Amino acid sequence: MRRAAALFALCCCLVSVPGWALSPSGWGGTGLWEYPTAEVPGDGRGWFGRARNDPYAPYYFTIGLLPWMEFNVRLTEMRSVVIPTEVWDYFVDKAIDLKFLLYSQDGWIPSFSVGATDISGTKVTDAKYAVATWKLEDFALSMGYGTDRFNGFFGGVSWQILDWLEFKAEYSPMDYTGDMGGGTRILKENPSSKVNYGAVATWNDLSVSLSRQRGDQWCWNFSYAFDVNKPLFGGKKSPVAKPEDGKVIAWEETTPEDMSLNLVEAIGSSIGVRDVNILVGDKKVLIAYENIGYSSQAEALTRVMVMASWLVPWDADTVSFVPRVRGVPVVRVDVPGSQLGLIRLGELNRHDRRSAAIRWATGSRLSVDPDEDWEFFRKPGKTLHKGQNDFKIMLTADLRVDRKTTKPFFMSRWSVDYVYDWRSSQGLAAHLDVRQPISNTIDQWFESEVNDETRIWKGVLSYIHRFGEGLYAVAEVGWLDDMWFGANVWGRWYGKDGSWWLGGRYSFLHERDPYSFAGLSKNQLWISQPTDIPYDGEWWSSWWAQANYTVMPYDLNLTAEYGKFIDGDMGYNLQMTRNWDDLALGLYYRVTDNKIPGENYTKTGAVVSIPADAWWGTDSAQYWKEDMRINSAWIYLGGRMPGSWKTPEDLLGQLRPEVLGINLYNALDDYGRALRGKEGFHDSNLRVYSLYDYVTGYYRVKEDGALLGVK
Repeated sequence: MRRAAALFALCCCLVSVPGWALSPSGWGGTGLWEYPTAEVPGDGRGWFGRARNDPYAPYYFTIGLLPWMEFNVRLTEMRSVVIPTEVWDYFVDKAIDLKFLLYSQDGWIPSFSVGATDISGTKVTDAKYAVATWKLEDFALSMGYGTDRFNGFFGGVSWQILDWLEFKAEYSPMDYTGDMGGGTRILKENPSSKVNYGAVATWNDLSVSLSRQRGDQWCWNFSYAFDVNKPLFGGKKSPVAKPEDGKVIAWEETTPEDMSLNLVEAIGSSIGVRDVNILVGDKKVLIAYENIGYSSQAEALTRVMVMASWLVPWDADTVSFVPRVRGVPVVRVDVPGSQLGLIRLGELNRHDRRSAAIRWATGSRLSVDPDEDWEFFRKPGKTLHKGQNDFKIMLTADLRVDRKTTKPFFMSRWSVDYVYDWRSSQGLAAHLDVRQPISNTIDQWFESEVNDETRIWKGVLSYIHRFGEGLYAVAEVGWLDDMWFGANVWGRWYGKDGSWWLGGRYSFLHERDPYSFAGLSKNQLWISQPTDIPYDGEWWSSWWAQANYTVMPYDLNLTAEYGKFIDGDMGYNLQMTRNWDDLALGLYYRVTDNKIPGENYTKTGAVVSIPADAWWGTDSAQYWKEDMRINSAWIYLGGRMPGSWKTPEDLLGQLRPEVLGINLYNALDDYGRALRGKEGFHDSNLRVYSLYDYVTGYYRVKEDGALLGVK
């Protein structure tokens, strides 16, 4: 009865109210204080933050992995359980939470979601739940039911009092008796109240909340919101370039020689591309190039197309674009000449992709078919040598948020990287990265490779070869990463639109000496430390059969691999990777013969690939990549895969026809909106819709309505 009365009291708050707000709960997921609502952040949107609701103190990261799916990962200090170690002062628990928006609110029918918390590892705070949220103007009502820790029916309200201020209250029947750490109960006493309430204040992307929970605790939460389509900390990329005079001419007013020369010089000098080749035929033009200045292939092609729209005669019938990798053609984009006119006027939109032909490269090194006739060929000239030799010095940091209270807040190693890149137009490329540490406070015994020695961090010679339409091989040899020397070979056979591929990988390896500049280890390693077991001329080999299917329009890669891992065990790896153009977040589940004791898997983790311009708006092709283990237990060699420099996915992934087409025309749409002074494509586009909308296809209607400004 008490539960029902509390829920009824909260419902009565809605009699005089309309509304709703979106903010993180005390553990990071979209919700009230301790419980979730049915809402999700939206595709590519989220927040990261720190909360304190004693004895729980989580760090969290939340993102809309899909328009209808929320992903949350958190690392929580249980501050009532003191377990001093070399790393932590308290018992610490990792957790992953998922939520799926099954149905979006339609009139009086509320939004409905299901989800699960702490789905992997120790499962200290695990629960499954279903929740509905109904909103009206500035108010929202949520009601749900949860198992295990969530302990039955829950509910609450939110009220957006001002643009920057939100009030939230909830009924919380939370069961804390199962929260155990180090054999002791985390929350020592049961809550004195089942009603939590408080306020959230927001300023731009910053959010701070103060709440009263469990009847006796004042709790705070600090978060920073982000959008993967915008730089995290500001900055601005260089504007899309066009000729200064901006004069458009007709075909009869120029010659192939003059037109092609203008294209090579303008594209090569003002855009971050190299090796620009031009073919001119009867009212048709082909432009081939290699992107070296941008992490996004779609952005590079957008800049090339905008420049070409002012230099190719307005009455050209067809203009073709051929992005290449190290001189190897990958894809060909044929567009009617009229599209260049729409680009100049800022009127091209994403639906114009239907009149473009985007396919895998065929024929010659410029993707010219045998039956095509071209009258004039302009060689790349100086653009052939642009970026061929590139040397840079970078400051790099390894950070570990691993220590608290009596110890430094985090450990770190700062280094200077001396990086040299060499590019060719015959499929070859080389990369050398020498890392010199200058400051190091990381002293974890299981990471001895993070030491004070100057070493080759990565040094690789790489080659890519095209055998036919959608058929590629990539090979590399050298110092593959900080722990492995050897070679990788991949093969890829892509489907017609690139939505699927079949392939494989073979690796031939030897462990490196973690204290040597470039040498190999004489003894086998364990936890990155040399053992007393010598190598007897042994090299390790690993192989995997691979397959991938891409779920569109999300560019969501579902990858399966089966084969022999480094330790010789057979097993498989399942990975889901969400790509937002040039930014990627992946989750994997790995099973081999060598499993974690008491579990049915070997390793779970996350991989991130974040371009420099995601941190600060700038023109750069630089990436930060990381493979992060999620599961609590650890087997050193179990499920381990060697490092690499450039995989086929790195080189070709963004250039798959379907993926390139979507990202390209979204970017061109965004460019046109900027010319017309309108809100950007990603700001206008619908970022939240339900799984029901996706399955029925109704999300397309909603997206078009959002872009047209229909509420």
